[in-house]
Amino acid sequence: MKKKILITRKYPEAGISLLREQGFDLTLWEKDRPMTPAELADLAGDHQALVCTLTERIDRDFLEKCPHLDIISQFAVGYDNIDIAVATGLGIPVGYTPGAMTEATADIAFGLMIASARKMFFMHKTIMPASGDISIPRVTWAWN
Repeated sequence: MKKKILITRKYPEAGISLLREQGFDLTLWEKDRPMTPAELADLAGDHQALVCTLTERIDRDFLEKCPHLDIISQFAVGYDNIDIAVATGLGIPVGYTPGAMTEATADIAFGLMIASARKMFFMHKTIMPASGDISIPRVTWAWN
């Protein structure tokens, strides 16, 4: 019997394909909004695994309705939305991605610091026409 995984959001196809290749039966949430707590508990009722994000509250109420879960995997760096103590008490391991965004966050922080220090956003606004239509002026050199 195939293990069933409930995937609560639209995730990159590369990850979905890996799960399919391993023979898992996937249920994908296709809507552009997070599940309500009732929808989440109802759908998770016949699944062995859950892949979620920070938008889903995996609290005591949910975990007591779904103690049959074999694993919860968080598609995020943190796990503030998951009641780890209750999950541990029920024997449900929780996975997440610590450090996955550390380097990218540092890159963006340094980029914003440099842009702020050099007033790049202000300068961009002063030279960019309101219409967004950029016409590159023709440059004539003295030696042409």
